[in-house]
Amino acid sequence: MEYLHHDLKKNGYTVLESVRCAEFPDYDSRILKVADAVIINGEGTMHHDAPLAKWYLDLILKAHCLKKKIFLINTVWQEMTLSKTLKKILQESYVSVRDIKSQSELNKHNINAHLHLDLSYNQKVDWRIDGKNEGIVIGTFSNPHDNRQKDIPSVNIFKDTWKDLVQKLAKAEYFITGRHHEMYAACIAKCPFYVFQGNSWKNEGFLDTAACYLAIGPKMPFPYDQEDEKVFNFMKGLEDVSVFSKQVEEIKKALPYYDQLFDWMDKQEPFSFVGK
Repeated sequence: MEYLHHDLKKNGYTVLESVRCAEFPDYDSRILKVADAVIINGEGTMHHDAPLAKWYLDLILKAHCLKKKIFLINTVWQEMTLSKTLKKILQESYVSVRDIKSQSELNKHNINAHLHLDLSYNQKVDWRIDGKNEGIVIGTFSNPHDNRQKDIPSVNIFKDTWKDLVQKLAKAEYFITGRHHEMYAACIAKCPFYVFQGNSWKNEGFLDTAACYLAIGPKMPFPYDQEDEKVFNFMKGLEDVSVFSKQVEEIKKALPYYDQLFDWMDKQEPFSFVGK
């Protein structure tokens, strides 16, 4: 969101209102009426007809009725139900997704979705370091209760600043996480990672996208899997970092491909409202 605000301001646009994500975000309908456009930062919300995803679709309908330009950006898209009206609206709107799986899903409805890396990748930080000295760093997972053993090198997207997150990972040899934005922080920090699947295909969708554009196939080389009993026990404090030895070995097998991934990401054009 910080990058999004900066890009809008840099290109001469005024943000009349910015609504933080909540269970059901609260916006001022009077401001909506005088706005030129509505921008929805989809993130990992638009999947499986989730309540907030349906709320966003309702906002799109309202914005269309008020003849506003509509931008659905930086989003996943998976198994969403669309009415004929919504299909037509999104066909005429600007849509940008973060992975080829979401892009393909929208293409089934003749919705032309652009493809950009997650906006967080554009929030670069200075991470120059002298060598890797943190070994294995463990991120966060789907379990909200974190009782992992003490003194385990860790990062937390919900507690660390973006700069601290990237700098910690820049010192790590390997990183294991279940969080989409922690994975992106690892990419900025050039840290080889293992990512577990989330509640949508956003994580493996990103890896599929990279493998496709790098023409690495036919088998996607970057490791990922569903969270299992090892992850749950680690979060309960019943296991230490050695429980992830299998994941570390899979990272090591894929090491030659991570530099290709990071180089490819650095060459991608960042999303911007220039010309849009």
